Amino acid sequence: MADEENVNPFSKLDAIGGRIRSEFDELKIERRPNLRMFQGQYEQKVLARLDKNQSDAYIRLGRIKVNTMDARMFDMLFPSGTEKNWSISATPKPKAPDDVVQQIAMQIAAENQVDVEQVPLELVEKGVKKWADKQAERMSEAISDKLTEGKYRHKGRKVIHSGNLYGTGWMKGVLTTETEETHWQYDEDLGDHVAIHKIVTEPEFDFVPIWDVYPDLSAQSSDINLCDYIYQRHVMGRHHLQKLAKRDDFNGKAIIDYIRSHPDGDAVRTYHEEGLRQIGTEKQQTKPLRNRYELLERWGYISSEWLTECGCEGLNEEVKDDVFGVIWLLGGRVIKAALHPGERSKHIFHKYHFEEDETSMFGFGVPDAIRDTQDLANATIRQTADNAGITAGPQVEVNVDLMDAAHVATCNEIYPFKTWLRRGTGADAQHKAIHITNIDSHVAELIGLFNTFKLLNDEVSNIPSYMHGEGDKGAADTVGGLSMLMGAANITIKDVVANFDDGMTIPFITSAYDWLMMFGENEIKGDMKVSATGSTSLVAREIRSRALGEFQQETANQIDAPYIDRSNMLRERVKALELPEDVLISKDKAEQVNQQIQQMAAQMMAQALAQQAMQDQQAQQAARQ
Repeated sequence: MADEENVNPFSKLDAIGGRIRSEFDELKIERRPNLRMFQGQYEQKVLARLDKNQSDAYIRLGRIKVNTMDARMFDMLFPSGTEKNWSISATPKPKAPDDVVQQIAMQIAAENQVDVEQVPLELVEKGVKKWADKQAERMSEAISDKLTEGKYRHKGRKVIHSGNLYGTGWMKGVLTTETEETHWQYDEDLGDHVAIHKIVTEPEFDFVPIWDVYPDLSAQSSDINLCDYIYQRHVMGRHHLQKLAKRDDFNGKAIIDYIRSHPDGDAVRTYHEEGLRQIGTEKQQTKPLRNRYELLERWGYISSEWLTECGCEGLNEEVKDDVFGVIWLLGGRVIKAALHPGERSKHIFHKYHFEEDETSMFGFGVPDAIRDTQDLANATIRQTADNAGITAGPQVEVNVDLMDAAHVATCNEIYPFKTWLRRGTGADAQHKAIHITNIDSHVAELIGLFNTFKLLNDEVSNIPSYMHGEGDKGAADTVGGLSMLMGAANITIKDVVANFDDGMTIPFITSAYDWLMMFGENEIKGDMKVSATGSTSLVAREIRSRALGEFQQETANQIDAPYIDRSNMLRERVKALELPEDVLISKDKAEQVNQQIQQMAAQMMAQALAQQAMQDQQAQQAARQ
C-alpha cells in the first residue's frame, strides 16, 4: 500500500515537461537591459572611470529620438478618423459557395428573362466578384470592430515603443477567449429587471514585453517563420493559478497537486529583471518573489506522440510527424497540450523591429543606432561642465609660511575688500604670499563640438531635430521649407514603417481574418487578401495635401473658379490633413449655401443691371435737355 501511495500520478507529464524545460533553459541567455540611455544613466563601467569631482551630466538625446519616432510612426500607422493602415479586399478571381453562385446565376437570368443555362459565364464571374467585394467590405467593418474592442491602437503603441527602444516589439494573437456578458432583461412575472448571463466567444490578442518572449535562436535569422518554437514566460500568483485549474483546457488536478507541493511558489527573478529593477530604483538588493509561480507557454512544432501522452485531443493517429501545437509548463510539469487553433500552421507571435539583424530574431533599436554619437556628445557635455566650473573663478595659491598666523585658518576664504596680513623679511619679502592663476575657457569650442556630435546623431538615426520641434536655421525657418524637410524625413521613416507592415500588420490582420472565418457570421466570409498601407499612407498624404493646396491657389481666379467644386476640394484637404470631418458642414447644407450664394449673386447682378439701366436712362434724358 505504501508503494501505491508514493506513485506519482503525473510522472508522465513530469518526464515530458522535464525534456521541454531543458530546451527553455538553453534559451535563457544573458539579456542586458538597454534602458540606461533612455533613462539618462551611464553604464557602470563609465561611472567607475569618472572622478568624484568630475561632472556626470547626461543629455538624453536617445529618449528624444525614441519618443519622436514613436509619435511619427503612430501617426502613420494609426491615423485618426476612418482611415486604416490596412485593407482587405477580394482576390482577383474570388471563389464563392455553390449556393451563392447559383443565386447569382438565377438573378441574372431573371433580369435578362433567359434560362439559367443560357447565362454567360462572364456575367456570373462579374456577379461573384461584386458579391465578394461586398463581403470584403463587411469583413473590414467586422475586423475594425474587433480591433477597437480589443484596444488594438493602445497595444500597437506599446509594440512600436518596444521596437524603437529595444529593437523588437511583440504582439500575440489572435486567440480565442470566452467572456461572460451580463444583460438586464425585464421579467413580466417578477415585474422587475433580472440579470441575464451569457458566455460570448471573442478574439484575444495582447502586447508581450520583449523580456517574456524566448524565440528559437538556433534559426539565426530574423524570419519568425523559421523558428521551430517560441516560448512566453508568465509569472502568476496562487490565485490566478487556481483560476487556470478551473478551466476545461487545463489539467486542474496537476495544477493543484503542484501548488500543494510548492506552497511558497517556485518563481525567481531572471538576470534582466534584476537589471531593470536596479535601473528603475537603483536598489542593489531586492526582495525575493514569494507565492509566485513560473509558467512557460510553448508554441511550435512538437512530437505528436508527446502531445498524445499529454492528453491532447483531435490528433490523427496515423500522423507520426511533428505537429504545430502549444504546451504549457508549470515548473517541469505539463499542464496543457493542444493543437494550433487556426487553419494556418504559423506562429501566433508577430514582431516589429526598428532595424533588422539578419542573424538574430531580435533587431536593433534607436539607442543601438546612436550609441557612439550619444556617448561622444555626453563626453563633450561633461568636459564643458567641468571646464565651465573650473574657469568660473581663479585658482589661488597661498604660501602659509608667509601669512600671519591669525589668517592661516581662513586663508581659503576669498571675498571683496579682504585684507591679507603677511609676514616676511629679507629674501622672503621678495616673494608673494598669494599667486592667482586663471584657467582658459574652452566652453565655446566644446559647445561647437557638442553640436557637431548632435548633428551626427541626427544623421545616424534618420530622425532630424526639427521632427521633434527643435528650431534650426535654414530651410526649417519657413513654413514651406519645413514642409519640404518633413516630407523628405517621412520618406526615410517609410522604410521603418514597412518593417511594421511586413512583420506586424499583414500577419496580425490576417490572423484576425482567419479568426472571423472560423467563428464569424457567414454574411462576412469570403475569399480575401490583406494588404498594408502604412508605409505609403503618410508620404502619399503629404504629397496629396501639398498638391491640393497648390491646386487650390492656382484655381483661385475668375476664369477657373466656376469649374471647381470648392466643397469637395475642402473635404479632400480635410482628409489629407487628418482633421475631423465635422469641421465642414454636410453636403446637403453645402448645396443650400451654394444655392443661397447663387441667388444672392443673381440678385446683386439684377440690381447692378437695373442700376446701370437707370443711370443710362438718366444720361439719355440729360443729353436731350
